[in-house]
Amino acid sequence: MAKYRKKPVVVEAVRCAGSVESIAGFIGGAVLTFDMREVLLETANEKLRVPAGHYLVKDIDGLKVVPPDIFAATYERVEDPIAKDEG
Repeated sequence: MAKYRKKPVVVEAVRCAGSVESIAGFIGGAVLTFDMREVLLETANEKLRVPAGHYLVKDIDGLKVVPPDIFAATYERVEDPIAKDEG
């Protein structure tokens, strides 16, 4: 049987623990409520309830809500070559 390796994919993500403005900018929509327990978001396609501290991840399938432990086990930060050149 042949074996395959999953291709590395670079995604954008934001933790729902920051500012309302950064979350709204990331999703391109509105933050309906924001409190210590959860964030309620609305995009053009859907409404999402995101527990505080969870991550919103943009990938080829759209937005996903990812718990912090799964995020840490699955993703690692990548260097942005454009930001490096500008810095």
